[in-house]
Amino acid sequence: MDSIKEKIFNKPLICYEKVKFYAIITVQKFRYNGRIRNKYKPKGIFALYYYYRFLLGAYQKKNIQHKLTPRMREAIKKMEHYSEQIRFLCKYKLETIDNVDELKEIKRKAGYIKYQK
Repeated sequence: MDSIKEKIFNKPLICYEKVKFYAIITVQKFRYNGRIRNKYKPKGIFALYYYYRFLLGAYQKKNIQHKLTPRMREAIKKMEHYSEQIRFLCKYKLETIDNVDELKEIKRKAGYIKYQK
């Protein structure tokens, strides 16, 4: 029994080797021609599911922003100005020029309009 205890305590169970703490790793670059996203083609019920989602318009298309010509930019500014005026008329329910003059007087008395052109 004593000899077994001596063997256990005196003999190391694991043999240790010197380990390099640094290593030179070479990086290899591979080129893949194709799309990684399309690993497989959906089949069966999944294919039908994707097809019907496409038909219903679940997938949004990418909005491509086209550059505007200077004439188009001027036209858009004009259109924005007109639409702002129309929103103003609808907000205060103005139909005639007299209604606009009455609104100006009300605003002037309330102190909203501070100067006249």
